[in-house]
Amino acid sequence: MNKIFLLAPLTLACAAAHAQSGLHISGTVDAAVQHVRGSGDSRTGLASGGNATSKLIIRGTEDLGDGLQAGFWLESGFYADDGTFAPINVKNQPHVTGSAGGGLSFDRKAIVTLKNAWGTLQGGRDWSPTYETFTGKFDPFGVSIGIGLNYAGSNNPNGIRVSNSIAYVSPLLANSLSFKLQHWFGEGSGDKYGSGDGVRLNYAKGPMMVEASFASTNLQGGSAVYRNMGANYNFGTTTVSFNFNHDQQALIKTEGWLLGLRQQIGTNEIRASYSATENDGVNKPKGSKIAVGYVHNLSKRTALYGTAAYLKNRNGGSFTAVNFKTLPNRSMTGLEVGLRHNF
Repeated sequence: MNKIFLLAPLTLACAAAHAQSGLHISGTVDAAVQHVRGSGDSRTGLASGGNATSKLIIRGTEDLGDGLQAGFWLESGFYADDGTFAPINVKNQPHVTGSAGGGLSFDRKAIVTLKNAWGTLQGGRDWSPTYETFTGKFDPFGVSIGIGLNYAGSNNPNGIRVSNSIAYVSPLLANSLSFKLQHWFGEGSGDKYGSGDGVRLNYAKGPMMVEASFASTNLQGGSAVYRNMGANYNFGTTTVSFNFNHDQQALIKTEGWLLGLRQQIGTNEIRASYSATENDGVNKPKGSKIAVGYVHNLSKRTALYGTAAYLKNRNGGSFTAVNFKTLPNRSMTGLEVGLRHNF
């Protein structure tokens, strides 16, 4: 009995230290049976991330006193269908140049932060300024079969995340405004290729949210500039969203837009979107896509879902989704049914 009483203070001390550090482990495992058909070819198999990206998150904070807080966030994306991990564009070039991956890697996020009332300073691999307008805030799907064609066809190698970045994130201003300033280093040949800058502005008040962003990156295939914006309005059980992007890589300009809808039915949800994209290449290739889906929540953490999509190309366009090739001017259909669990 005495030994138990002697161990009790040590146990409490360890628990207090753990609570102070604020260490958290969480993530998502998502797998779906997926069927894709187009251009006379079809593919059926198990895929990962139909409702949300499969990922592992390790994050923590430490209170340094006087309102100062240190923290870190490590996030690794993986494929639930085969257990492999995602590659990383380590020098902010397309994956075909300067990529790494295969083993465990924190491809989605790896940052250290220092925060107080004046804002947050952070360094590492993080979301690019232009990505948030393509997430679930403004695209009802944001991943897999349902993802907006304007994002899938943008050819933006840094549209999701950038490596070697430093950033300042402002606190909430006037209870509705915030912004993020970011610079990333290419760390390639001459430290030129892969370097860039960006900014994101956010307005959120009541049922409305609006974001706008700008980013510029030096690529080996020519400089690239990305501009986009997103907006949504929550009517209660119905949320309507919109996003728009205007990209330029070398001499090719690409524009696209998406209109989205989320309809809550109790704890479940209907999702739908219509998206389109085109570029100023020969004949100005165009593509459009419609997606519909249903999410049945079994609990706060677990859900069954289904998504169907139809994509059509015109003017020589060969836009696609989920890495499935289509011939110019041909259509593509996709269907998936899956299970998502958050932990």
